[in-house]
Amino acid sequence: DRNEKQDIASLTSAEMLVAKRISALFKTFRWKDKVAAKGANARTHTGIIAQDVQSAFTAESLDSGNYSLFISTTWWEHDVEVPAVEAVAEVTDEDGNVTTEAVEAKDAYTRTDTYDTAEEAPEGATSKTRMGIRYPELLSFVAAYNEQRFASIETRLTALEG
Repeated sequence: DRNEKQDIASLTSAEMLVAKRISALFKTFRWKDKVAAKGANARTHTGIIAQDVQSAFTAESLDSGNYSLFISTTWWEHDVEVPAVEAVAEVTDEDGNVTTEAVEAKDAYTRTDTYDTAEEAPEGATSKTRMGIRYPELLSFVAAYNEQRFASIETRLTALEG
């Protein structure tokens, strides 16, 4: 709704150059986790690599973080070693009342705790970042580029034919 938007403008020349770069970046790929789970049966997708989009903006001196098509999320992970638990049988008194609850045996394992900020993460936590793309925004950006480019081509063609 126009009533809820401001700063409405055509793409700048720098944005046009970014969109031109992005248009050449579409690839096919398979998700690593799907290949690990399905092997050769993992399907092929078509899309774009977020780091490549970020580089396209950087090449034109624009910050990809200022555009809603680009997403970057950082969190912190810390592995916690959880020791094995030995089984304990239930113990009851002479009246049949449970005095000690039964405990099921469990193997030792590693739990990964996650934290939203460095301040809340414990010392030794590892910073992780995942980048992503909002495709409706990306495709709108590229479509705006194509429309402006086609309009320019049509204008030049009309002038040549006239």
